[in-house]
Amino acid sequence: VQGFTSEIVTRTLIELSKNMYKVRGRLMITVHDSIVFEMPRRLLPSLDGFFKTHVRDFIRKEFPMVPVELPYDIEVGPSYGEAKYSIEAYTQK
Repeated sequence: VQGFTSEIVTRTLIELSKNMYKVRGRLMITVHDSIVFEMPRRLLPSLDGFFKTHVRDFIRKEFPMVPVELPYDIEVGPSYGEAKYSIEAYTQK
């Protein structure tokens, strides 16, 4: 099971890295089960749709044998240590 989930995460990271340009993002680092990247604050409203397409829909298409949707959270902030806000809360600051 661990090897299979590693395959899902690795291929999803590749999918994200190929498409970061769409949100003018830059993949910075992965920390355990977190993906850290930076992007312009003004494009944050497009982040939810970006992840739905390039994480949720990608996994659904590439791994149809997974019977459930794999959950993920999006937290934003000025740095990795301060990433604790929802997209909506952060854009209203």
